[in-house]
Amino acid sequence: MLNSDEDSEDNDNKEWEDRMDPVMFARYYADQNPHLVKIVQDHNAKMRERLDEGIVSWMESVQSETV
Repeated sequence: MLNSDEDSEDNDNKEWEDRMDPVMFARYYADQNPHLVKIVQDHNAKMRERLDEGIVSWMESVQSETV
């Protein structure tokens, strides 16, 4: 029989997994599934691209203000 602490911990873990977005889920379980590794890599590449585009856009706006 589970004591109340163990039961509560199991419920907390399930609730945490239920709140995960797909990328967080893929990161958490990537070591167990090569497909999830690919999802994480693709997501990281897309986020890096967005960051780079944002930096370029910001630099262009700063340069246009100083001219």
